[in-house]
Amino acid sequence: MRRRVRLAALAFCAALLALACAAAASGPRRPVVVLAERQRVAVDVVDTPALRARGLSGRAGLAPDEGMLFLFEAPALQSFWMKDMRFPIDIVWIRDRKIVGITPDLPVPRTQRELPQFRSPVPCDVVLEIRAGAARRWGLRLGDSARLER
Repeated sequence: MRRRVRLAALAFCAALLALACAAAASGPRRPVVVLAERQRVAVDVVDTPALRARGLSGRAGLAPDEGMLFLFEAPALQSFWMKDMRFPIDIVWIRDRKIVGITPDLPVPRTQRELPQFRSPVPCDVVLEIRAGAARRWGLRLGDSARLER
């Protein structure tokens, strides 16, 4: 009887240890943007001038449900470039938790000398960069909701 209790306790401890290791391996939980109340996107939040300037530069890509979220202090006309980008993206422009613009399928620049700038159609305070074509696949439309869950 004691042996069974010890074995059960050991098995329980091993299971707890396995769960703790799995949680540690997955890393901290990332914030999520919920678009149109149905599409969840894990995001890296960018909220300083230095991080904004770097953006997705040099990254190899984004997972299908991943993005980068740029937060600004106040609504303004925002301007983005694709310096050192290695993959195409969609830009979703957001204000007051609503999508106010979508700039789809931005290609990788041919040269780094002449980088086009992409501007928000109206002042916005949040910008989401996602994989090219994702906005279309997810059926995003102007006026759809966009909220951040931390």
